[in-house]
Amino acid sequence: RLLEKTGHVKVWISYAQFEGSEVGKGMEEARDVFQRAYNQLKEEDLKEERVLLLDAWRALEKQKGSSPDKIAKVEAAVLAGKS
Repeated sequence: RLLEKTGHVKVWISYAQFEGSEVGKGMEEARDVFQRAYNQLKEEDLKEERVLLLDAWRALEKQKGSSPDKIAKVEAAVLAGKS
C-alpha cells in the first residue's frame, strides 16, 4: 500500500529485500520487484534513484549467493546507469 502512496526508491528497496529474505517469497519475487521498480524509476527519468536501486539489487544478489550471470546482469546495468 505504501508504494501506491509513494514510489520512493527506499520503499522499493525495502520491499525487494523483504521478498528476498527468509520470510519473503524468495529471490525470484525480489528480482521481479527490483525490475518493476527499475522500470518505474526509468519511466520517471530518476537516474540517481535507479543507481541506488541497482546497487541494492547487486548487494542482495551477492548476499544470497546468486549465480554469476545474475550478478553480472545487475552489474552491467549499474555500470550503464552510472555513465
